[in-house]
Amino acid sequence: MAREVVTNIEVTTGPRDRKTVFWRGILVAPVAIFISTFTNSWSDTSTYYYSTGIIVAPVALALIFRGRYPSYLLAFNKSIMELSLRFGAYLFLLTDDYPSIEANPKFTVELPEIPGGGGSTVTIAVTKPPPPSA
Repeated sequence: MAREVVTNIEVTTGPRDRKTVFWRGILVAPVAIFISTFTNSWSDTSTYYYSTGIIVAPVALALIFRGRYPSYLLAFNKSIMELSLRFGAYLFLLTDDYPSIEANPKFTVELPEIPGGGGSTVTIAVTKPPPPSA
């Protein structure tokens, strides 16, 4: 069982769309705004703390009262990581595929398997597990 997050990117190396390279900064604005509502990307501290509270508060309450990391939030975090990956790949010219909110098999994020199939326990979610013995 792997204990790390694995990122897979299929980079386009063939003929590229040269027309959109100059305009990518403008074209990615809607996706950047969408991602920034769920991540800490603003420099303004009031927005930073407000957006963090939306995501962190439910997780903290679930860990405190149920003792488990909610599996639906784990799936949400994986989706946000994949969208951020597609956004970065498009912005930094690794692909010509526009970063939609739908899953793309060229860009995947694989999270470690959690024993029991559900959400992780408090110790798995809060502490880093020890490395496997050789």
